[in-house]
Amino acid sequence: MVGSCTPHNQCNTYHLKFKKVRTCLFTTNVNAQIVLEAWSFFEGTPLTIYILDPFGSLIDKRLGRDFDKGESFQVAIEAGSFFAAEQRGPGEFTLVGCTVAPGFEHEDMEIAGRAELLAKYPQHRGVIEKFTLP
Repeated sequence: MVGSCTPHNQCNTYHLKFKKVRTCLFTTNVNAQIVLEAWSFFEGTPLTIYILDPFGSLIDKRLGRDFDKGESFQVAIEAGSFFAAEQRGPGEFTLVGCTVAPGFEHEDMEIAGRAELLAKYPQHRGVIEKFTLP
């Protein structure tokens, strides 16, 4: 095997490391990057990414193959946005890739707590409570 999969110690994510390239698979966490992040859909069940942008808007982007349902193969998340991802449908897996520019560093990622997000985005209580721990 060329790489190894190890859990991230601050959140429920896994990083598959191949030499100096990292692919991030996120589950139910809300986090923010200080860099642009692009998600690419490869295979499996469609995925929804919920994005809380710096202006207070909630945007949902869909990754998948069904363009008629608003899905696309790639979604860009602007720097400074908080986001969480959720698999849609009964499928067993979703394979996505995550590309950041410039390169990913753990110190560039912020894991937001429920209280912090509710104070900043009270109008989006439902989605915040769904993806954060009490």
